[in-house]
Amino acid sequence: MADTQKCAHPICKCTVAPGGPHGKFCSDHCKESGQKTELRCDCQHLACR
Repeated sequence: MADTQKCAHPICKCTVAPGGPHGKFCSDHCKESGQKTELRCDCQHLACR
């Protein structure tokens, strides 16, 4: 999966495939949080639990 990128939310550890349903983010949570500062990502994906 060389074409995946890190989620655009700074604290998130997930990867995102091009053309995903949330754009450059892994979830609606990360998309809505954008560039907000959080202590922990709450996207509920396994990489961030």
